[in-house]
Amino acid sequence: MVKLAFDPADLVNITDPREMPAYTVPEAAWALRIPVSTIRAWFFGQEQFEPLLRPALAKSRLLSFNNIVEAFVLRSVRTKHRIPMPYVRSALDRVENELRQTRPLLHESFRTDGVRLFVEAFGSLQDATTGQRALFDEHLDRIQFKDGQASKLFPFYYHDERNSPRAIAIDIERCFGRPIVDRISIPTEVIHDRWWWAGEQIDVIASDYRCEVRDIEEALRYERAKNAA
Repeated sequence: MVKLAFDPADLVNITDPREMPAYTVPEAAWALRIPVSTIRAWFFGQEQFEPLLRPALAKSRLLSFNNIVEAFVLRSVRTKHRIPMPYVRSALDRVENELRQTRPLLHESFRTDGVRLFVEAFGSLQDATTGQRALFDEHLDRIQFKDGQASKLFPFYYHDERNSPRAIAIDIERCFGRPIVDRISIPTEVIHDRWWWAGEQIDVIASDYRCEVRDIEEALRYERAKNAA
């Protein structure tokens, strides 16, 4: 895990754990299988490109759980069609204005009118709008909401994303939002370290955590996918 460096005074006014700065740009990129340069551009801008999303802590370049969710939803516009960012910016503005939500990608209501407004905002970009609704649905279906707000995310980590299981979760209520094996609440990084650095056998680790071998295998598969990103 990357050690975070920031002034504790920056956190005084943050009361929602979903807004706490907890992830570096590389960590977010690895977790979501998005290029580091893309995450950096979306949240901090790049040359003539203005940021699309607001980071948790701009001066320390740190992101929150809510930022992870926003990037995951926005990832769907790059998965297949790679929609140009001016269209994405225009679409976000339209959804914010019409739904009167400052951060619509975080709300459960985005599943309905939000997605429709977003896709309609692409206007004449027909190649991008075809199938985009389905891509949004695939991503949104992997987010769990609590009281209308995102609280848990099941990231993709298989090459064939449609067959990617929901074994690994990023849950704001468990392990400080670190990627975990959902069934046993153990960070994937901890499991990987025991297997890679300590040289422990998979069945031994599974026995220690009183879980199935496949739980350990999924943690290792996720870590391998993350490290290969």
